[in-house]
Amino acid sequence: MPALCLLLDGELLATVNTKGYDVVSVHVHGTRTDVEFATLEMSGGIYPGNGESTHLVWVNHRELLPSQRVEVRFQEKGETHPRGKTIEELFPEETEGEEPVEFKPTEAMVAELRSKPTLRSGYELQFAGTSGATFSGRTAPSDHGFSFTVVWNSHRPNRASLSLHGYTIDELESRAPMRDFVREYIEAPHSAALRVDA
Repeated sequence: MPALCLLLDGELLATVNTKGYDVVSVHVHGTRTDVEFATLEMSGGIYPGNGESTHLVWVNHRELLPSQRVEVRFQEKGETHPRGKTIEELFPEETEGEEPVEFKPTEAMVAELRSKPTLRSGYELQFAGTSGATFSGRTAPSDHGFSFTVVWNSHRPNRASLSLHGYTIDELESRAPMRDFVREYIEAPHSAALRVDA
């Protein structure tokens, strides 16, 4: 089975072999109001229609600094390392007895987002993929943030979907379609890299 590798400035953070999983994903995210410039996550798991789900985290909310380079490699094979951790292992005191909830932005959440002070004017995004896709540009002045995701799922095991987009608070509230800068599928042995700057 193929594997996803996540690197930061050339340093390998995690490799996940997709065998036995339903979904494995990498997510880079940043907003103009967050204290952190941007964050990086890698997670996945098993999510049966009926039965208990298993969600694992390999990279948890790692802060990115301006000009750092995130690379995701989709390889034909690879051994999982390090071992993924459950939410209970990461936050034993915070999750005890809690039921998982589905995230939906409420009016109160959106109002709080609008009230936060703006800490930066936006993001400069430099994307390049070995499959040929490229993007170089800034988020729009009205954009609240950006998101970069690479998602593999077991329904189409020979490829992973990739998207880079910006969004406003209004679009987040209305759950409007994403405004993609890049959207494509990648197959092994391809990779994609994103550099985020102020």
